[in-house]
Amino acid sequence: MLGWGLPAILERLLPRRAAPIWTVVATLMPVISFAPLGGEMDAATRLTLGATHVLVAAALFAGLLRHRPA
Repeated sequence: MLGWGLPAILERLLPRRAAPIWTVVATLMPVISFAPLGGEMDAATRLTLGATHVLVAAALFAGLLRHRPA
């Protein structure tokens, strides 16, 4: 929901800077989501969770980037 709502808010408040700001935030969020992967877990679990984070982030990023108004 944040990935969808943030561009709408940014386009109202900062129309010229909305796309670059959203791109930076959308790139940082998956990176931040890797922080919990440093806990106690085996390598297979860590790899599976990491791959899931990357795949979901890529799908959301591509989908929201494509549907944003020009």
